Amino acid sequence: MPEFIYNYYMNESFPNTPEQKVENCISQEEFDRQFTKDNLLLLEKGEVTYTKVTPEVIKYDEPVLYIGGFSQGKETYRGELQDLVESGREVIFTNPIKGVDVTESDEYNLLKEQYNLPDIILAKVSAAEEILLAEGVEQAELVGHSQGGIITTVLTAKNPERVDNLVLNSPAGFVTGKSRTWLALRFGHQLISNLFRKKDEYLKSNIKRAGQSFGSEAINRDNMESIFATIFWRLKVEVPGISNVDLLPILKSIQDHNDAHPDESTSVSMVMANEDKLYPPEMYQEQLGEDYDDFVNSFMSYRDEEASHTAAGIEAHGLLRQILNKEFTFDREEFEKTFGSE
Repeated sequence: MPEFIYNYYMNESFPNTPEQKVENCISQEEFDRQFTKDNLLLLEKGEVTYTKVTPEVIKYDEPVLYIGGFSQGKETYRGELQDLVESGREVIFTNPIKGVDVTESDEYNLLKEQYNLPDIILAKVSAAEEILLAEGVEQAELVGHSQGGIITTVLTAKNPERVDNLVLNSPAGFVTGKSRTWLALRFGHQLISNLFRKKDEYLKSNIKRAGQSFGSEAINRDNMESIFATIFWRLKVEVPGISNVDLLPILKSIQDHNDAHPDESTSVSMVMANEDKLYPPEMYQEQLGEDYDDFVNSFMSYRDEEASHTAAGIEAHGLLRQILNKEFTFDREEFEKTFGSE
């Protein structure tokens, strides 16, 4: 059983995470049926695809909007999403690529000026907001992984009164000004590290399937050109967009709203993996500093020798449920036994 550290670098507490039985609120067949269905939302200035899974027994009023990381599809997060649905939560997953153009929106241009945000990030935020609007969602819990952490944070800052919980899983936005080369090298380091990890069969099977597809009739010159055009666009536009966002002032604005409106406060949790080569925990610790509570309400590190940038989406099913349900408890004796007395 992995260990989860809550505010560990501040030496404040150690939560126990005992195995907890999840009441199955949806059958496997029904989950698979909904999970494999894609919903296409066509808008005047863009389109966005998303997946919605509703449990047969709903135990929570607010759905979870989960936004994935760079180039990560819903299959990456299948286990975690299924755990949330089985516990009685409705889940909406999306990972918008180009998003919805908002360059003529006064509201979004104000956000752009206030936080120095690139157009591509604002377009992705708008896409997420359009999904909530189409689904009639007024209150939600948001979860963002990597680049999705930027999108969910900006969306929360735009509508703080509508978000009760914001969970940032290894979020981007803490490497302001880093070059595309720097990000590419870090991503390559993580990828190579994953290939040698014993448990990362998911990544290995994806690579195998991708290799096999090159020998199929589905791959032809036209769609190969489309694939390379997309890759070029993402490297030219999306990666610089990620590297130029600074989440700290945006997170600070959420906490300022919490202080001013305690009845409409948003709980912000950060969780990362101790073996993350792309965004290591110490990077977050350095950026957040000793006054970390100016930005987040809780800071957790998933500690396991197999943990990586996608740990919470693959190896740690149940982590998000425990964070959203606030199931962590502090045991001083267990903390001292594991990490030594202070």
